[in-house]
Amino acid sequence: MIHRGQILVRDCGPSRKSYSSDAIGTEFRHDYALVGIAEVDEHRYPEHFVRGFLQNVETAGAHFRTTDHYEAFPIHPGSDLGCLVRENHWPRPDPLFGIGGGGILFRDCRMTAPCGRKIVLVLAAASLPTGQLLNHHIYDFHGDVEKDGSFTLENPVDTEIMFGESLNALLKLPLWGWGKEKVGFVSTMDLPTIDKCMRYEELNLLDIRTPEQDAELEAINKGEVGWIFRSSNIDETYQAYRREMLKIRPNPAWDGVMSQSEQDADSVIASKILKQLLAA
Repeated sequence: MIHRGQILVRDCGPSRKSYSSDAIGTEFRHDYALVGIAEVDEHRYPEHFVRGFLQNVETAGAHFRTTDHYEAFPIHPGSDLGCLVRENHWPRPDPLFGIGGGGILFRDCRMTAPCGRKIVLVLAAASLPTGQLLNHHIYDFHGDVEKDGSFTLENPVDTEIMFGESLNALLKLPLWGWGKEKVGFVSTMDLPTIDKCMRYEELNLLDIRTPEQDAELEAINKGEVGWIFRSSNIDETYQAYRREMLKIRPNPAWDGVMSQSEQDADSVIASKILKQLLAA
């Protein structure tokens, strides 16, 4: 089950598409994209599958139950989680039935979790009655022990974030977690892609490489992950910036998290280095 979670709501405006060719009912509905984290049982909620859900009309508030819709979702190496909201694999309820719903998927991460559990990143897309959820609020997110697959959103808190932040950026802001200091994720790509990126950087930073390491680096560069680095590798200013940053601190782990204080310290360092480079 979903033991606890946090999910942020993005109101995407009036619904414009549905399974029905008739637009009746869409004027009373809005599309929502939701991102967040959840603590779940370790061997449940495999990633890369989208689960359908419908609003539970028997209870008041934001209560939802999962449906039989369970479909493998395309994996795009190098894509942050929020990019997947643009895909057309999300289930949508027919507005003629008057019930809100959508789809939810989970992506594994390496945030520390209690024994027997794991932390997952969450992305959902839904079509719901207008005003059902508050824009840019973070809700507590948890499952129902007695009703397998059902979940509830409650206790919304305004994040006061700047408008215009992308879905990808929202998970990287220090808004998440249950510790004394909230954290943001360095990357929300899938873990195999993150591992290849970290291996690429590790090999690329070596002053001397063996033939085997050169071959491994070349293989990564030619693969799907390689395009992530192609633009930055030919940008001399960016490469100079990276070299100066590495003199001060190691690269943050791609699968790690950063607190507000860590992000602020990084920003100060980055600003100083960029000013020096641009003034040279």
